[in-house]
Amino acid sequence: MLRTKTFLLAWVATFVAAQGVATAQSVDIAEGVAPWIDGESLVVATVRLDGWQLDRLAAIGGEFAPDLKTHIDLTARDVERVRDELVAAGFRQAAIVVSMHDMFSEEPIAVLVKTPHSDVKRLRNLLAQAKPLMARDFDRVVVVGRPEVLDRLAAGKPTPRPALTEALSAAGDAPLKVCLLPTDDQRRVVDELMPTLPPYLGNEPSTALTRGVLWLAVGVDGPPQAALRVTVQSADEASAASLLRVWNAGVKSLLSRNDGPEGTAVLQSLLALIAPQQQGSQLTFSLGGDRDANEVIQAVTPPIQAMRNEVLRRNSMNNLKMLMLGLLNFESANKRLPATATFDATGQPLLSWRVHILPYLEEGELYRKFHLDEPWDSPHNKALLAEMPDVFRCPASHHRAASGLATYREVVGENTVWPERVGVLLRDISDGMSQTIALVEVDDEHAVPWTKPGGLEFDPQGPPEGIGGQFPGGFNAAFCDGHVRFMAVPAEADTIVPLLTRNGEEVIELP
Repeated sequence: MLRTKTFLLAWVATFVAAQGVATAQSVDIAEGVAPWIDGESLVVATVRLDGWQLDRLAAIGGEFAPDLKTHIDLTARDVERVRDELVAAGFRQAAIVVSMHDMFSEEPIAVLVKTPHSDVKRLRNLLAQAKPLMARDFDRVVVVGRPEVLDRLAAGKPTPRPALTEALSAAGDAPLKVCLLPTDDQRRVVDELMPTLPPYLGNEPSTALTRGVLWLAVGVDGPPQAALRVTVQSADEASAASLLRVWNAGVKSLLSRNDGPEGTAVLQSLLALIAPQQQGSQLTFSLGGDRDANEVIQAVTPPIQAMRNEVLRRNSMNNLKMLMLGLLNFESANKRLPATATFDATGQPLLSWRVHILPYLEEGELYRKFHLDEPWDSPHNKALLAEMPDVFRCPASHHRAASGLATYREVVGENTVWPERVGVLLRDISDGMSQTIALVEVDDEHAVPWTKPGGLEFDPQGPPEGIGGQFPGGFNAAFCDGHVRFMAVPAEADTIVPLLTRNGEEVIELP
């Protein structure tokens, strides 16, 4: 079922993905949108709905973020489903209008141009799944939005915005057009509040923006001939030159502030491809054709993936720190760490330690839902698998949280922190809290239902199978004192086994 946000997300994705061939329309899109523009309208985006090739866009997205490929493919299919519904209802052209009135409190309105084959009833049936949005049928268009927003616009008078026609014309025949239309009031506020731009923008006067951007138009063509063109209209040639200086100063500042070589490589590659050109009172940015698209992908994919891996790795470390905090808080309350599971009177395991630290992770409400005297796979308890807190899953994992599969596991063994049936006392960790691993990050193949008892078996001959796999070069490990570090494999493979024992009396020097 589509909800309001899902419906709007599909609209946004529609704009990003739009690609098609020109279609004869009974009403020009600018003409259809004009009655719904007021003095506060800031952004207008128009799109042709037919002729997409989302499979190519999804493939590009998968190249940028391989670990999100499944999610990208699913999203593409969801967007295509909404698109197909709109096209089946007889609509070929649409626009979104974002007003300053509504951008922080309500959804924008959508204007759909009617054709002789438009089925407004079918559209309303689709919107029934996206309440509180509604559709109002007018002579040549159907307007979709919240009732209060439509009432306000219907009661007011449209404000002539000739810049809209100019901007749409500058975007050419692109199937997706996005126009930024600053108002005179907005320019006046900028001039009064910030007469001079900050140093990282070159200390230019604010007129570099207020006179430099009368309107901005973006035209996007999707695959197979992907192209992007941005046109900025300034008040005059001098204003355009001032705006260009602001751009160059901002680029220089951005590159100097970047922390790592990966980010610098990304920025340099992109900025070189979209360097603006001044033509009189206009600045233009363009990126077009498969060659440019391939250059972008080849240049930025490795550093983007490296940066993304670093962010996810740090997020995973934070998850492990939270889990260690839960374990240590459990120990404070119970005077020992939890066992790997609880057991019934016959010695059969019931629920994993993860369930029993829920109250110490601010998940007490979820904890109270469990039948603690039943095994993890009883009908009642098994139904709670999908409610797994995100803290039990590495953010780089391909498994979704709803799968209930945990990627942080304990290593079970007589001399580890997890001797299985009895939780250890902190004084039993004689090797030292900072020298003993409590939890490890595992690959997706070794992820387990989070409520199910059972850890990785300790192997004195080497690291347990399944450790790592989420990130190149190693895995995150949480130590008993609460700190988390990335263990490089194979460089630090020899130290992993002794770090997994709590009382082996090994002397390990870690950097």
